[in-house]
Amino acid sequence: IVLVSRMDTDRSLAALRLAEIAPRLRARFPNVELLLVGDGNDYVRVQEAAGRANTACGDEVVRLTGARTDINCAIASGEIFVGVSRAVLEAMSMAKPVVLAGNEGYLGVFDSTKFAVAYDSNFCCRGCPKTEADTLYADLCKLLGMSEAERRRLGEANREIVREHYSVDRMAEDYLE
Repeated sequence: IVLVSRMDTDRSLAALRLAEIAPRLRARFPNVELLLVGDGNDYVRVQEAAGRANTACGDEVVRLTGARTDINCAIASGEIFVGVSRAVLEAMSMAKPVVLAGNEGYLGVFDSTKFAVAYDSNFCCRGCPKTEADTLYADLCKLLGMSEAERRRLGEANREIVREHYSVDRMAEDYLE
């Protein structure tokens, strides 16, 4: 599971929630690993939460990379993406199943039925319910419990949404209008 975000106090909630649920995820899915990518003024608090999770698991389940410029490689390394905004759109373009979770709110496992709400908030979940650990855990269990083929279909549908609504041609047309 990969998350890419600024690790600032107004952007780090999903990273903190992932660290919080990491021991439960590892207990249910023994091979799960979490990669948290980003840096900011709340990095130390996220690092401490990851340390507590890793201690509880007896293994390095949550890894922090700090700031990176090869975000595409980080996203490609995971099977599931958690986040919001441009980062989630990048993951969708790479055909990843995504969970929309951030400081502004929580939309959960994304599919086409949630497009209007996601689009209206610029994929930031403004106006949606708060990102809670139990809800995030349940949605990640749902995705991790799917077959690889089911996750692939969900990811491909995400890629099609990006192609349809966020391609260079579409963006140019929108700008010209």
